[in-house]
Amino acid sequence: MRIAIIGGLGFIGTNLYKYLKKKKLDVKILDNLKIKNNYKYISKKDIIFCDTRNLSMLEKKLINFEFIVNLAGQTGVLESDLKPNYCISQNIVGFSNILNVVKKRNKKIKIINASTGGAIYGNNTKFSTEESNKFPISYYGLSKKFNEDLSNVFFKLY
Repeated sequence: MRIAIIGGLGFIGTNLYKYLKKKKLDVKILDNLKIKNNYKYISKKDIIFCDTRNLSMLEKKLINFEFIVNLAGQTGVLESDLKPNYCISQNIVGFSNILNVVKKRNKKIKIINASTGGAIYGNNTKFSTEESNKFPISYYGLSKKFNEDLSNVFFKLY
């Protein structure tokens, strides 16, 4: 099984990569290389430069993968509110491009997309579940809610 971890040079991606490599799986990291402190944990041959916002680049690099884990995007509530267009571009446009590449491949490719725990529910004092109402109050939470909705529509259509 060939696995792509998009945005894999972050904390979660690096640890997922190490775990999957121990299982002897073929894993590649596609990343925009903005985070550099985790390079030492990843084999250089497994790192592929790719910006998810660039559709043509993504089409060229996201080839022959059967499983995609998307961890890419802008993280952080405060940063998203300071740079909303960057958040939207990184999180929504990037994820939409991933889905469009998968659709063009016309193969069964499994996708896991990382969402968020609290930012998607807003100011909620009650225990939340995936079925709870979502009222994000930041661009970050909104982008993650949008991507969950986008995933549901994509799954139903394709």
